[in-house]
Amino acid sequence: MTAEKPKSYLAPPPLHAGLLVLLALLFCASALMAPFWGDHDTWSNLLPIIQYRRSILDEHTLPVYTTLWYGGRYQWMNPLWNFLYLPATIVWLLLPLDWGTRIVLLGHLIFALFAGRGLASLFLKGEVEKTSAAIILVSPMLSAMWPGHIEKILGWGWVLLTLYYVFHDGLSLRRRGMGAGVCLGILALTGANYYVLYTGIVVALLLLSYKSWKLFSYFTLGSLVGVLHLPSVFYLIGVPRGNAAQYIPLYSTDFWGMVASLAIGIGKPFIWESWMPVGLPMLFLFLLVFYREGRTLIHKQPSGHLPQKVALLASIVLLGLLASGVLYKGHHILDTFRAPVRALAFAALGIVLFVLLGYSSSGLSVSSRQHVLYRRLLFLSALQVGLTSWVIRPPGALHGPYDSQAQEMARILISDNAHSVWFSMQSLRDMYIHAVLMQNGLALPNVSYGDMGQSIPVRGAVCGYSFDHLVTLPPRHGETRLELKSDLEYISALGDIPMERLQLLSQISVHEQTYNIYRVVCAP
Repeated sequence: MTAEKPKSYLAPPPLHAGLLVLLALLFCASALMAPFWGDHDTWSNLLPIIQYRRSILDEHTLPVYTTLWYGGRYQWMNPLWNFLYLPATIVWLLLPLDWGTRIVLLGHLIFALFAGRGLASLFLKGEVEKTSAAIILVSPMLSAMWPGHIEKILGWGWVLLTLYYVFHDGLSLRRRGMGAGVCLGILALTGANYYVLYTGIVVALLLLSYKSWKLFSYFTLGSLVGVLHLPSVFYLIGVPRGNAAQYIPLYSTDFWGMVASLAIGIGKPFIWESWMPVGLPMLFLFLLVFYREGRTLIHKQPSGHLPQKVALLASIVLLGLLASGVLYKGHHILDTFRAPVRALAFAALGIVLFVLLGYSSSGLSVSSRQHVLYRRLLFLSALQVGLTSWVIRPPGALHGPYDSQAQEMARILISDNAHSVWFSMQSLRDMYIHAVLMQNGLALPNVSYGDMGQSIPVRGAVCGYSFDHLVTLPPRHGETRLELKSDLEYISALGDIPMERLQLLSQISVHEQTYNIYRVVCAP
């Protein structure tokens, strides 16, 4: 007699699979129909992708070194570099940047929904409950879709899949440990560095609760896949992000801010980063399960999976302390992770898992009143998350990475033999011009993923400067010097250049914004 094959929960029935795909399409409809997915961080997060596309498709070289950022730098030195994450890389290399981005981001939302439903299926039996839980489990990911935080979008499904293997006790210890470890390693390859830290915290506490050396060993072995991403972040260890002392308190929350964010999605700090509701009914369920577990302990009749429930509670507390900024005080070890509130996504995940685990181990009959209450509250939470997420759906950008007017700017620069351009944008929405210029092989020394210990060179070999052309607003009347600024982090001017060192080539209007294009000339 052959051994029974372990059951997989990752393939939902066709009707529910179709429903999840439909929900993903509705959520992303505006971004899919716009010229491009989004503005703001979408563009800065795409820069390492544009760089490796340029290396492979145009220069026919391996994506090792590029002149396109900061005057020349190894591509892997960008902490968001995700070239080794092949599911996205292959799509971006085979398709134009705009369509590749649509498919990658929409595809990973669908993947996360399926992974969430698979995780929920370990605890729930009803199909509606599983789909409801899947919607709640992807809630912390949805706020990343609006600004286009690509590494978070690529990574969230792998977070859920990691936990799927951790909790899947129907698998052998080897398959559970290796599966969870490989998923965490792949998460690192997506460039989701915050998520690797927070997932590591949750998984480490859960593995300790199982008290299995073999499980931990297999997990460690599988996670070695992520070592491939280590060069991208190793050189940053101990290097604080720019303005960390300002950002950490600004992007921290407090207890009531956490409650508000988890309940309705609006809490301190009042930015999209804190939008991660699991729903008011889910918070009520959490308190209900917590109360019931407490009563069983008092009566010395603990329910199943008690060590795992304690581990989840410990992770919720620890991640809450991180989100509040409390654990950042008195040292600078965590300064690289300068947005503490992001840890709240994993506190939310811990709350949902605690409820699902309590739901699973309750031993209630399907017809019991308490079971019916659980099911209804789960559905209401999913309904709340689904309806309120409409306000943070990705709206789409006004312009795409092949915009004809920006292409005309690139043509003027290339016709004058430009190689390195200091571009001074006036709005975050102008960042599509960065993408257009870089795709045309024009280096932008002041534009990249910012403040990770990089230097922005102003001085160089071109008549004493690091750039041969400057693109900026027309100067004010009588202005004799133009400021040179970083284009992403809004730091103070890095320097200036006298007008007599600039020769006006052209004045061009790009979507009603007028720019002067200058050539740098040497002093007489």
